[in-house]
Amino acid sequence: MQAPPKRKPTWLFITLGVVVVVAMVAAGVWFLRDNTTTTTAGPTTSAVNSPEAVEARLPTLPGTPSTNNGTLTVEQGIDLKLYSREEGQLFKDNGANQVIFRGSSQGPQGYLVLVIPASSPTAAASITRGLYEHSLTAGLQTVPSGSTDAKAVTGSNSAGQMSGTWYTSGSYAVAIWVSQGLDGDPNSLTERLAQTKTSLATALPPN
Repeated sequence: MQAPPKRKPTWLFITLGVVVVVAMVAAGVWFLRDNTTTTTAGPTTSAVNSPEAVEARLPTLPGTPSTNNGTLTVEQGIDLKLYSREEGQLFKDNGANQVIFRGSSQGPQGYLVLVIPASSPTAAASITRGLYEHSLTAGLQTVPSGSTDAKAVTGSNSAGQMSGTWYTSGSYAVAIWVSQGLDGDPNSLTERLAQTKTSLATALPPN
């Protein structure tokens, strides 16, 4: 008896479909942190690596930013369908209670970045490994990424093409997705994924 085909989780394609089109998910509670206070003392290492400081350093993604950009609780990210409830539990199991979200769209091209502050570098690696494994379960295919700590994946659905990759930076897990229409050049998708990772590496250098 032939096994039934894998059912691709709808959350992944809802999220990336949202990125493909200009209209981003508008529901949910979000906030942006304003770090404008001044001090005569130099910043400590912990302050430089705090979620607030990391969020302030993140580069601006191309196109129109999502109205939900900012620091979210893990539950808010689930409500916005940025990741599945199972993945939200993965974050929590590794010490994360919030995520930094960046999303944007430029015509048919979309960008989605998640930065997850874990409890340790080991926990961050556990998150990136889990996200990669979940993407394979969703039916995406592995492609060379040039990364030493995680692989890249690619695939498509009726909303368009998508590619994603992950890496760790200290105790932070970083997830990057780019998307485009079905008629887009796959090589362009690969280039945009690499460019986005390079821009993030300034704020969050890979381990």
